[in-house]
Amino acid sequence: IANSYITCKSFVGSFYLNFMYDKGESKFAYILDLNTFKDYKLEGHTERIRTSIFSNDEKYFITGGTDNLVILWDTKTMQK
Repeated sequence: IANSYITCKSFVGSFYLNFMYDKGESKFAYILDLNTFKDYKLEGHTERIRTSIFSNDEKYFITGGTDNLVILWDTKTMQK
């Protein structure tokens, strides 16, 4: 993706998560399931995502952003 860069990434077991920013702002997280090699674009934040963490069992992960939202995601459904 031209003019984009990754500012945060997480890797745990079967998943690779990154936040790509186009000209400095993004509301989306991108996650790659390393078992199926399927990638997902996750939408839910209204401002920049700043951090993420996976649960120890890899069933869930959390993203937090400058919009003061903390979103819990299900890795099975890739839904909030």
